[in-house]
Amino acid sequence: MRVMPLDDLLVSKLLSLTEHHLDFGRALEISRALREQIDWSNVRRRTEHSPFARAFLNLIVDLGIAGSAEALEVDDRATSEKAPSERAMVT
Repeated sequence: MRVMPLDDLLVSKLLSLTEHHLDFGRALEISRALREQIDWSNVRRRTEHSPFARAFLNLIVDLGIAGSAEALEVDDRATSEKAPSERAMVT
């Protein structure tokens, strides 16, 4: 049986947030329950273009769900391992 990776689930939740639908409830539940299993730097890197996702990541740091080094800093190794075409999208 195929399952969605945890990071993909959280990224999709965060990228679905809009100014008309800004409910952090489900994403907070996932983050709290599975905080040790989430690659926070990966989630940050993949959602950095979304102001709503950035606000969520700052919130979970303030709530103590994720450490600031994990959720607020993009892992430079992850960015450098990407193909040149993918790196262009991050900037």
